[in-house]
Amino acid sequence: SATGRAGIGTSLGTTAQSMILGGGRILYEANVRVPTLSTSGERYQLLSGFTSTNNSVNISNGVMFLYDEGGVTTGSAASANWQVYTAAASSRTFTTTSVAVTAGQWYRLAAVVNAAGTSVGFYIDGTLVRTETATIPTAAIGISNQIFKSVGTTARTAQVDYIYFKQKYTTAK
Repeated sequence: SATGRAGIGTSLGTTAQSMILGGGRILYEANVRVPTLSTSGERYQLLSGFTSTNNSVNISNGVMFLYDEGGVTTGSAASANWQVYTAAASSRTFTTTSVAVTAGQWYRLAAVVNAAGTSVGFYIDGTLVRTETATIPTAAIGISNQIFKSVGTTARTAQVDYIYFKQKYTTAK
């Protein structure tokens, strides 16, 4: 449908997220691929990273990679390039990278959150594309890879081949 969605994550809704940034260094990685690019007639958004919300492209709290060629996500740019963003209490900071999304190409997306939870390094295929220190969430979040359809009724897919998460705690647990 024009509003269909699918995802892989640690929670199915806006509750039961259990991770708080700031308890130690966190590494998130995912390999993602879009077989068909988003267009004005068949538009979708792809999010990959951490979020408190698994039912909207407008996340309240999170650390995300975003493909949004139509600029549907509130505050994002209409861009064929990967964007990165952080969100805290619905305040969002977006950066459009120089890396274009190419149909059929695999991308290794990685976010590294420092131990204090005050900085995030965003990497695409091993290259740092942005270090963000604004709007880092303090609310509970979880892992999520989601595709949201917003225009057209032809099915679109995003492929996720690999998800990796590791936290090195500041204090022993």
